[in-house]
Amino acid sequence: MKTWDIVVFVVNIIVTIVSIVGAVKSIRYFKKSKHITIFAQTNQSFNELEIMLRILPEALAAASRTGRGYNPENAVQEIGTEMSNHYNAIMKAIPSDYSNEFRALQKENTCDVEKYISSLIDGTAIVEIDGRKMLRRESFDKCQEQLRAMQEYLKQKISKEEEKLK
Repeated sequence: MKTWDIVVFVVNIIVTIVSIVGAVKSIRYFKKSKHITIFAQTNQSFNELEIMLRILPEALAAASRTGRGYNPENAVQEIGTEMSNHYNAIMKAIPSDYSNEFRALQKENTCDVEKYISSLIDGTAIVEIDGRKMLRRESFDKCQEQLRAMQEYLKQKISKEEEKLK
C-alpha cells in the first residue's frame, strides 16, 4: 500500500505542477489580449480623431462660402453632425484606462471640443462680420489645437501599448 501512496503522491505533484504552468500561461495570455484590445481601441479612436481633423477645415470654408442658393448654416451643420458622429465613435472606443484623462484633455485650453461641435450644429459658431458669414476664427483655432493635443495624447498611448505588446 505504501508504494501506491507514493505513486499517487507523485502523480498529484505532477498534476499540480502542470496546473500551475497552465495557470501562468493563462494569465500571460489574458494580459496580452487585454493590451491588444486596448491598442485596437486606442488606434480606432486615433483614426476617428484624424478624420475629425480633416473635416474641421471644411467647416471653415463652408461657413465663408457664398453663392446663390447656398446656405452656410446648413453646410456647417452637416459638417458638425459628421464631426459629432466621429466624436461619439471616439468616446465609445476609448479604453476605460484612458477615458478620464482623455475627457479632461478635451476641455483644456478654454476650448471644450464637445461644446464647439454642438455650436457648429446649432449655428452659434457662425458670426456675421461686414455682411459676410464666417466661423469665429479664435474658437476654430482653439478647437483645432485641442484636437491636435488629443491626437498627440492618443499617439503616446498607442506607442506605450505597442511597447507592452513586444
